[in-house]
Amino acid sequence: MRTPSERSGGESSRTELFDRLIGHGKGALTLEQKIQLAADLRAGSRETSREMDAYFLAEAERLAQGLDDARARMDELQKVHERLTSPPWHTGIFLGIAPTARGAAAVVAINGATRVVNVATTVDVDALAPGAEVMLGPELNVVVGALAQGFLATGDTAAFDRWISDDRMVVRWRDDEVIVRAAPALRTDDLRPGDHVRWSRTLGMAFERLERSRGEQFFLEDTPADSFTDIGGLDTQIEELQRTVRLHFDHPDTVSRYRLRRKASVLLVGPPGTGKTMVARALANWLAGFGGSGRSRFMNVKPAGLHSMWYAQSEANYREAFRVAREAGANEPSVPVVMFFDEVDAVGSARGDWGHRVDDRVLTALMTELDGLESRGNVLVVAATNRRDALDPALLRAGRLGDLILEIPRPDRTAARDIFRRHLPADLPLETGASREAILDAGISRIYAPHGLGDLATVTLRDGKRRTVVGRDLVNGASIAKICQSAMERACLREAETGDAGLRTGDLLEAIDRELETATRGLSPRNCRQYLSDLPQDVDVVKVEPVRVRGARREHRILRIA
Repeated sequence: MRTPSERSGGESSRTELFDRLIGHGKGALTLEQKIQLAADLRAGSRETSREMDAYFLAEAERLAQGLDDARARMDELQKVHERLTSPPWHTGIFLGIAPTARGAAAVVAINGATRVVNVATTVDVDALAPGAEVMLGPELNVVVGALAQGFLATGDTAAFDRWISDDRMVVRWRDDEVIVRAAPALRTDDLRPGDHVRWSRTLGMAFERLERSRGEQFFLEDTPADSFTDIGGLDTQIEELQRTVRLHFDHPDTVSRYRLRRKASVLLVGPPGTGKTMVARALANWLAGFGGSGRSRFMNVKPAGLHSMWYAQSEANYREAFRVAREAGANEPSVPVVMFFDEVDAVGSARGDWGHRVDDRVLTALMTELDGLESRGNVLVVAATNRRDALDPALLRAGRLGDLILEIPRPDRTAARDIFRRHLPADLPLETGASREAILDAGISRIYAPHGLGDLATVTLRDGKRRTVVGRDLVNGASIAKICQSAMERACLREAETGDAGLRTGDLLEAIDRELETATRGLSPRNCRQYLSDLPQDVDVVKVEPVRVRGARREHRILRIA
């Protein structure tokens, strides 16, 4: 009898024959052929039969492992499919428990609507507190779990006013009093009137106390570096300011015996550019030496930055600025706090004035806050204006901005020379043969001598009267600083280009002429009162005519006659 190998002509190995037994598809053996081939292989020898059994068992094991892997993969795919197609859960706020015919149910708020829903058996109802964030099922009919606090921690802010019961409070929101429920976390918190809380208008519930802003945006980072020694021409005003403030620091017992009230405010009145802001900054620097800490806090409060288009928000902004100042003073009693209001007439204009651009309630809020500063010994308000006549009289009374009113005038000859000296350093390179005092004499003469620069403009009033404008009417500390800078820049540029070193008298005179001519072109009937304080208040200015300076520029000096 021939073996299967011999029948196949010896061309196929046993493994190939085994593969044919399990082959399928096009060209595969039929079932009858596979049975006959298997019988022939088993009849060949025991060894062949054993090998065939081992082959079939290995194939069966491989197929079984593949089936297990396929089932596991199917399970993973099924889970992914469930995640992708399962309906979403929803979030809500737990408000409390309500008894129903079917047992205790949860009252929840969802998107502004309130629902009474079931609670899943896996949820511990006793662990839920009003205000807790919960998850609801796809049909919004059952609480299925609790969320970690913070996912829905948004809302409006309001100011706590008072408690009216164990779980209800009154908060102030946009000047309205609103009664809300308090979350359990708030009931144990030590709330004080004015503390900010996060609350929901829709739910009528307050959730948490918020830390109040420290108002760092109002403060300069460091104590101002300006010093009174940097300010020229205002020695009398600076001395009066220092004497008034120093009295309360150096002699508190004497002040107490005379029952003097501390001056809590200073109003600086003067034309633009006369150094009012520098005085305020230098005052903060000077006060730093009295507290023992060597520091002071300077708040540069800009009235325009506190105004808002929203109803009552401007008043709230002013209250916030003063609150920040009071808290800064209370937290560091040894550090003086200076609140500086520049252009205070922007908010302090007379109430009822038809041209008043700010609501009267804003001014009232400002005056109320000024009254509240009397008990803060280390908070000083400094305000500046160039329109004292426009301020409301109630703002100028003592206890508000009338404690100390300092006039900051335009510089006269002596003050101007002092300012020039501060801005033209003694070690400045000068032209050969020139002296610093001679250059200063020429500059002062150019501005103040009767025949220096001459008439710059003519102002015509409605009644026909005319008033000439001269250099002394337009010059101020800021313009002198600019003149000195321009003169030094001119000298520096000449030396860089030609090698001709030193400041010349002509450099200063040229800078003076240019600055005053520029100031003259800026005069108009609307703003000339800011420069000319002697104009009558009841007669309008109808025309300002610049006068062309005739003739060559000449050096004029004031002769000192013994």
